[in-house]
Amino acid sequence: MDSYDPMEVNDDSDEVSDDFSVLSGESSELGDNPLELSRAMLKRYEASGDTSHLDDAVQTVRGALVLNSLDSGLVVQLGYLLHIRYKCLGRADDNEEALSLPCRVLDLTSDQDPDKLNMLNNLGAHLQSRFEREGELEDLEGAILVNRRAVDLTPDGHPDKPIYMNNLGISLQTRFERVGELEDIEDAIQVQRHAVNLTPDDHPHKPSCMHNLGISLQIRYERVGQLTDLEAAISVNRNSVELTPDGHPHKLGYMSNLGISLQSRFGRVGELGDLEAAISVQRRAVDLTPDGHPGKPSHMSNLGKSLQSRFERVGELADLEAAISVNRNSVELTPDG
Repeated sequence: MDSYDPMEVNDDSDEVSDDFSVLSGESSELGDNPLELSRAMLKRYEASGDTSHLDDAVQTVRGALVLNSLDSGLVVQLGYLLHIRYKCLGRADDNEEALSLPCRVLDLTSDQDPDKLNMLNNLGAHLQSRFEREGELEDLEGAILVNRRAVDLTPDGHPDKPIYMNNLGISLQTRFERVGELEDIEDAIQVQRHAVNLTPDDHPHKPSCMHNLGISLQIRYERVGQLTDLEAAISVNRNSVELTPDGHPHKLGYMSNLGISLQSRFGRVGELGDLEAAISVQRRAVDLTPDGHPGKPSHMSNLGKSLQSRFERVGELADLEAAISVNRNSVELTPDG
């Protein structure tokens, strides 16, 4: 954290005064409700990218919890804010604090309390994040346990049930990749397919649910070899691309996975149309990805593989030259190390 230098206060006095006046106005308008104040500060962070607003939101809720340490709504909000800051800044202590919060109140919170579902879901996300950082299987087991409990406690028809099911599916998918038990990927596909079926087409989370189902189907195809899994993966991957507007930050990843699935089916069935479609979608993903984007080298590498495959099948020298060009660019854009 930057140190405070009292000699510099006059240089920034106008900016401090403006921020104070905005926050004072928010406080007056919202009646000093810490939840509403923190949400207003979070919106300012999302609009500006200035993490000081996120810090203010955390401090507001943390201060309110000092006076009411068992308020489940405050616990949920603080955990959510800490998770956002952890994802943004990578501070391990934020994730550790977020993990400790629900443990204090979960056992005291009735299963009928709507905040309990959010606490379980957030706890699962924090455990998953710590597993991804530290690799301890115990954290992943815990994430699966609390994610499953969130799903079991959520009635059908609840608007957040598909989100909880999707998160459970991701945790099961991750355990399959770590441990290799086929039952985990089977369970992941079942719960992710249910999440997709429960989510209307116009819901903003549907493409993400379809994308995760497509990954699980592709994984099972690679393990078991059933062509029906690959066909289903192509179908949901294509739908996730079609439902996602251009400019959405996740669309590039959806396009890349669709290309990989089409490439896989070409390798299995040999239909040139699949390879043509893979090249088309992979080229578009490369064209839409700005230089400097961390995913661009991967998108270029996938396109290079498809162009190489088409050269080997059709024999057009232009495909080989294009493959060499994109692979060279992929290497040049990849940072050392």
